[in-house]
Amino acid sequence: MSRRTLGSIKTLAVPSQTEAVAGTAIIKRVWTAQRVKQASVGVLQSEVATSGSAISLSTTVPSWVGRITLLFEDVSTDGTEELLLQIGPSGGVETTGYVGMAMIVIAASTVTDNSTSGFIITGQTVNTHVLNGKVVLDLKDSTNNTWVSSGNLGTVPGTVAMHVSAGVKPLAAILTQITITTTGTPDNFDGGSIALVYE
Repeated sequence: MSRRTLGSIKTLAVPSQTEAVAGTAIIKRVWTAQRVKQASVGVLQSEVATSGSAISLSTTVPSWVGRITLLFEDVSTDGTEELLLQIGPSGGVETTGYVGMAMIVIAASTVTDNSTSGFIITGQTVNTHVLNGKVVLDLKDSTNNTWVSSGNLGTVPGTVAMHVSAGVKPLAAILTQITITTTGTPDNFDGGSIALVYE
């Protein structure tokens, strides 16, 4: 077994955060606890949902990613359509082949909905709803590029409600793109932000 003295270790540089997240450098480095964490979890980008009928969260998800978390803060639209999360490879987001369902719980009542054109992540919306919470995508099968979705979004102010969602979708190739839009005739996003975190 080869050994290094403390003095020789101290001559090695600590990788930058960019190098830690990319995970491609082969130069010997000294890894701190901070860099190890940054190598496993990184904020890809933050998108302000203030206008438009679709939010392109990313077109460059790294190929090694196995979990993607979407963090919602005060997200709202100007209409009544449900939110739809669509994913896809480099050729573009796919709009068929999803098995997705969502349920909204309001007091003692529930409303459910489903979609094959995307992961439906809200059971029902109105333009006074403001959404907070998260939706998680997990890579179930890397051979078939199959992703499963699960989400919990709370609605305030106004009527207090919870949106619970789940789904599954195999892709034609490795996932690189994520978009959020709405069902039916698309509504426009008019507030809040969504942060994208990958592992």
